[in-house]
Amino acid sequence: MPITAEGADLEIVRKVNDIIEQYEAAARQLRELSRKPQVDGITGYHEFPSLAEEYENRAQKYREVARLLRDPPKTPLSPNQEDALLRLSLGTNYEPAAVAVASRAGEVAKQTLGIQNVGCL
Repeated sequence: MPITAEGADLEIVRKVNDIIEQYEAAARQLRELSRKPQVDGITGYHEFPSLAEEYENRAQKYREVARLLRDPPKTPLSPNQEDALLRLSLGTNYEPAAVAVASRAGEVAKQTLGIQNVGCL
């Protein structure tokens, strides 16, 4: 499926929202674990509340990023930018139709007419 600017923006927002959920889940787990009795062999319980707070702060920063990306700029892409996105989505084997047709026409001219030099083709 070809990449579009809108699709790329939506994918970024989706990934940022996934990160937010992961940080929030980790913070909840750390807070829950810090309230439970300590288990022998697990260290660092005293750090759980501060880690949870750090994760919550990171989640908040990512919420701000997601908010900014929800309404991406509506500037149209140039033909070169559209072509670059299309090439990225299709891989390196993509060849614009005009180039493919011109190249094939040059091959046909060489074979059928015996022409060795077909200009820029």
